[in-house]
Amino acid sequence: MTDTNKNRVKQLRNKIGLTLQELSDKTGIPKTTISNYERGVASPKIDNAKKMANILNASVPYLIGFSDINRPDGISKTRIDIDDRIEALNKQISKEQDPEGIERLTKIKNLAIDVKIQAQRAEHLENQITDKLSLNEKREKSLNVAVEDFEFLYNNLSNENFSSWIELGHRILKAQIFDEETND
Repeated sequence: MTDTNKNRVKQLRNKIGLTLQELSDKTGIPKTTISNYERGVASPKIDNAKKMANILNASVPYLIGFSDINRPDGISKTRIDIDDRIEALNKQISKEQDPEGIERLTKIKNLAIDVKIQAQRAEHLENQITDKLSLNEKREKSLNVAVEDFEFLYNNLSNENFSSWIELGHRILKAQIFDEETND
């Protein structure tokens, strides 16, 4: 979280009147972890961000600072509202007798359709952001496992053992070379 966005969790929590402990109880996220998010010491993983966003009535992108616009119901709700308005405009257009009125309503309907298309694009981008965050977390976990494996191997191979492995490798190579020479 950036400095300007690190307090969003706290602001949203205070807005709905929850204590740290209550948010912890509702999300299953340790109180100290939430406190770290609020102070900007740590950033929430996508799963925790989803849990908190649900309780705090916020969108995940807003909560983690990727957006300055909070859409707690998500863009899908906005698209449904636009569809309802387009349908209502179609009914009004069919009832309208005045050609100028029909033209105005048609322009409004076309604008609503444009807004719907933009909302679809925004929803797609929001989903991509969430998916990439989730993928990055998976990659980070995978890298952490690889690093831990490497550290384990490094720490458990003393110089003596390492030398033995190198010597064994040399003997195997020499044996293969000898076998190739005798087979020729």
